[in-house]
Amino acid sequence: MQKRGAMIDAEDFQGVTATYPKHPLSDIKPSHITATQLIEHRKEIEKLDIGKKKAERDAKVAHLQKVQFKDYY
Repeated sequence: MQKRGAMIDAEDFQGVTATYPKHPLSDIKPSHITATQLIEHRKEIEKLDIGKKKAERDAKVAHLQKVQFKDYY
């Protein structure tokens, strides 16, 4: 009969986690839970940016009333 060392279960990582330092990125909490929420948030930011740029463009060319601009969204 052979003597076995301490076995580590998949449910019990206490022996392993004590040997490694805590990773600095483990403290970062994501602002979005899912990738879909992140994509929708980025699309919303892009829409707001386009609206802001359009307002700036319209303010610059307000004196040109004959110029027709197409809105691209």
